[in-house]
Amino acid sequence: MYTGPHIIKDGLVFGYDTGYGIADPGLSTRFYKGKPTTNIASGAAFIHDTSGGSAGSCVDAPEKGPGWKKVTITAIGTNFRVVQFGSYPSLTANITYSSSFEVDWGNMRGKGYSLTQDGSGGGTRNYFINGSYASGVTGSSINSSLLDGHIGMNIVKTANHVHVPFIYNYGSTSTTGRNDYFYYKEYQQEVGTIPTPYVDGTRSDTASLIDLKETTDIDVSNVSFDSTGQPDFDGSDDYASLGNPTVLRDLTSGTIETVYKRDVSTSTYQMVFTDAGSDLEITYFSNALQFYIGNSGLSYTHAVTGQYFHVVGTWGSGTKKLYINGVEVASGTNTGIDTGNRDRYVGGRGTSFPFNGKIPIVKVLTRALTATEIKQNFNAYKNRFDI
Repeated sequence: MYTGPHIIKDGLVFGYDTGYGIADPGLSTRFYKGKPTTNIASGAAFIHDTSGGSAGSCVDAPEKGPGWKKVTITAIGTNFRVVQFGSYPSLTANITYSSSFEVDWGNMRGKGYSLTQDGSGGGTRNYFINGSYASGVTGSSINSSLLDGHIGMNIVKTANHVHVPFIYNYGSTSTTGRNDYFYYKEYQQEVGTIPTPYVDGTRSDTASLIDLKETTDIDVSNVSFDSTGQPDFDGSDDYASLGNPTVLRDLTSGTIETVYKRDVSTSTYQMVFTDAGSDLEITYFSNALQFYIGNSGLSYTHAVTGQYFHVVGTWGSGTKKLYINGVEVASGTNTGIDTGNRDRYVGGRGTSFPFNGKIPIVKVLTRALTATEIKQNFNAYKNRFDI
């Protein structure tokens, strides 16, 4: 985890932080719960016996904490599948599903067990260990080292077959595995190639990315997500919608702060934060970074792509200012101009003027931060985003 100076947040009325650079990719934080999804296995009894093998018991494990279960193996049997995770309802052929769960491998380490997915119909297995993509950890499985933590997996199939994760052992068919055990919790099955943080049921489009003040719904139904589950604006038609928050209306002074990475330059606009009338906006027009209040703007040539930047616009007391990485780059007059009364968006004005890249942080405050405070916030973020 990256640490730095205290982040100034006095006057904050709206904001979000996806946790990029703090949490392991794909894992949830307090204010970023993960990509919207439905856990189709929610509430089911997930472990069941298979032909030739037997999980002797699956019971609650209060010694491990809330939600944990202990699975004890009676015998290895004649089938290499020792324990298979069930899927409820039944999975559909030719659909890619992801599985994930938290695991402690108990006394099974070093005994010849591996974890894999049913790939009888062909396909490429992918694994995610504690949030990090780890394709083909041991070719097609996680081997007997049996890594503890959050395990995610999917299989992109090339034939008509469904899959579930299972634990196998190619060793003795006698009672070698009797009384071996492991612990697990939060088993999840979901449609898609990205295992997402656990949810008991459905994580909606407005329960994914949470406003830091918990007063504004952020709708990510039109946002793409990368292979780690982070929001990723595709430069085509992506945007997040905030509606028309009362707290962002008619502000005569304030600060808009953002951290973003623009992947490509285009000949038109790319909206970082916007509305329908440029009353409160940070955007690009080609390689000109622009900051608007009340449709009156500042502009600064900024052609660099592929890097994260900390950008801040302030307004009030007759002046508006634009900062990049803690340094003031433009200023102008702001006489009597406020933020209006409009719907607000991140990453595009609806489907118009889409941004291409990542916007992990956006915040709005009701007062203009000082140059010293802006520099302090930049210093708090710079190591985290390698700025």
